[in-house]
Amino acid sequence: MGNIAAIPKCFYCQEDKNEILIAESLRTDMSVYHMKVCDIVPCANCEALMGRGVILITVDGAKSEDGWYQPRYYNKRRSSDPDVLIPPNPYRTGGWFVVSDDFVARAFDTISEQVLRYRWSFIEHAAAEHLGLFAESERMNKEKEKNA
Repeated sequence: MGNIAAIPKCFYCQEDKNEILIAESLRTDMSVYHMKVCDIVPCANCEALMGRGVILITVDGAKSEDGWYQPRYYNKRRSSDPDVLIPPNPYRTGGWFVVSDDFVARAFDTISEQVLRYRWSFIEHAAAEHLGLFAESERMNKEKEKNA
């Protein structure tokens, strides 16, 4: 018998979620879910940030597996089982930003409506650099330290 509970990670910020997954049966080993991303439901902090802006997560498409951006589903045991979407898992480069809706409308142009609806998006690391996200983040952090 393994663990009967697990603490999952948030898909967006990769921090521990403030929730516990409990096994339906004592024979179920929940250790495979412990400290793993299990869904794309945001943690409370990310949900609050999505209420104020849009989360952008930097990735490197060249280091990501082929087709990482295409929807994938868990293998179903029976045809009657519901489809469960596997969260995309590109190679994350560490950039993580919350930007305004206005910024998204200007920067994403043709897909801005979709990004605004879901309140998050992956963005190529080089594109984030080109848009000045890293420089602005560094400037804001220095200003915050100066005022602390």
